Amino acid sequence: MNSAKLKNEVIHILGVGSIGSLIAFHLSKIGKPVSLIFRNHEKEKLFSENGFRLGLTNSYLKRKLPQNSSQIVSREFQEHIQVLKKSSGLNFKSDSISTSDPKPIEKINKLIITTKTFSTVEAISSVYNHLSLQPEIFLLQNGMGVAEEVFSFFKSMNNEKVPKLILGTTTHGCMPDTDIFCYVHTGFGTCHISEYISEYNLKNTDVSYASLNKNSLISTLLQLPLNVELAPGPDIDIHLLKKLVVNAVLNPISAIVNCRNGLIFEKADIIRKDLISDLCTEISSIITNTYKEDRIKSLFTRDFIYNTVFDVCQVTYNNYSSMNIDFNSKRQTEIKYINGYLINIANKNGVGSALNKLLYDLISNTQPSVLDPEILTQ
Repeated sequence: MNSAKLKNEVIHILGVGSIGSLIAFHLSKIGKPVSLIFRNHEKEKLFSENGFRLGLTNSYLKRKLPQNSSQIVSREFQEHIQVLKKSSGLNFKSDSISTSDPKPIEKINKLIITTKTFSTVEAISSVYNHLSLQPEIFLLQNGMGVAEEVFSFFKSMNNEKVPKLILGTTTHGCMPDTDIFCYVHTGFGTCHISEYISEYNLKNTDVSYASLNKNSLISTLLQLPLNVELAPGPDIDIHLLKKLVVNAVLNPISAIVNCRNGLIFEKADIIRKDLISDLCTEISSIITNTYKEDRIKSLFTRDFIYNTVFDVCQVTYNNYSSMNIDFNSKRQTEIKYINGYLINIANKNGVGSALNKLLYDLISNTQPSVLDPEILTQ
């Protein structure tokens, strides 16, 4: 493929929600062709009827915008809409993509996934036949552990295709606006990205911007005006773990007691006395007994985790966590990749995880099964 074609290679996005739309908006603004892959025809039809437009209001700028003045990306998406046919009982159907026109589907070489973590492998499976032999796949999601599942999936396909996986974590805030396909950028944060090192791509982790292929997906992401930073080596683990520990405390507690983020320190004792303090101690023990990097072991103390959670709760005081919304709407949550991840690595290292198991069980069961009385009274 010549350099001109590489430069204008379509970037596909699975997960057209708030964060996916934020990324799509800014990719289009810097001149990159974007293909939005919807989970069903109904949503694609709404997008078509809306004029193939995506709107974004930067509310974090704290200025009053005139009515209907949201920044709009229009019709640039029209030639790149792709829809997964819906199958009975599934959000995604494998081996079947249809478009809004009869043109053949191009190979997917650059894929961004912002779906819920539990849908990741299913989402990749649904577009597998359209992936190139060495696709670049960027995961920008909550939780940890999904990268291992993605590579297990590709191995189960006899290593026919070898992905380059990119991990990311963001502190940007974005939520749906009142108008369809319009979103509010509520908080300007950072986005840290790094190539995932696996058996497929063992290499020096001390990468730099200068060493990157200028046509790579990482290079493109670094051009976005979203404060995107390359985080090589253990740095990405630190950023991922910082978000994980906040989510592991804030999300399940706010969901179980059904409160705004800022109230969990008042409400947590409804579940168990001294829950947050003891949970932070347990999470610190799990992380410091799992990760061997000195920086990680010295950083993730009980006090650091407690203070980090407290600070986030204050900044997002009036917000409801995504797990709160999902749990109390009786929808599947991402608990498996948050507290579930901590439980898994604790088990592998012989570390206790009783409080994480307590929260995991309470979230996993809308009508929880009877829990170990010793856990409840610790």
